[in-house]
Amino acid sequence: MYKTHKQYRLKRIFLVLICGIIPYLAALKAAGQSHTYEIRYANNTIGLLDVKQETNGPTRKIHIKSRVQMKLFSRMDTDISAEYHNNILIRAKASRVSKGADSKETSTERTEKGYNVVRKGEPGTINRDITYSVSELYFTEPKDLKEVYSETHGVFLPIKQLADKRYEVVMPDDRRIYYRYEKGKLMEVEVNHQFGKAYFRLLQAK
Repeated sequence: MYKTHKQYRLKRIFLVLICGIIPYLAALKAAGQSHTYEIRYANNTIGLLDVKQETNGPTRKIHIKSRVQMKLFSRMDTDISAEYHNNILIRAKASRVSKGADSKETSTERTEKGYNVVRKGEPGTINRDITYSVSELYFTEPKDLKEVYSETHGVFLPIKQLADKRYEVVMPDDRRIYYRYEKGKLMEVEVNHQFGKAYFRLLQAK
């Protein structure tokens, strides 16, 4: 009788522990990060950029969303998503929609031989693994990297660290974008274009 009662108590304790541990382990497994950046141009705030990364075991998903509203450019909406498995890009999609202009889309899909890339309806291929893309710059400092894959342009872009510790990414049209980190966290992005400079500045990180 005593033995049966003791076994019953042990079983209850075991169930309580399991019920408490499983949600905790699930929360660790499905970890996430999210950052919000203020977009500034000519000393004015013109929009926000939200980035989010979710990790579940060997799978990582990154989502980037920006909404820009200003007289010069009207409204521009940009959405980028990238999915990694075991640190290899599986698929990515980027779309940019601006009022009064055609939308621009780029998709990247992994195959047995590499990737199929479709940009503005034009197909292309990449014959090697992609292990680091532009969206990851928002979460990981690109130390020792020589190039980074652009989900928007569907090509690899050269990247290098400058003397002032910023990282310079050269776009296909030869424009420069600069990324500044502090203790491994991306604090500011400087975007140079024909109308001047725009800045993405970190507002909050979770």
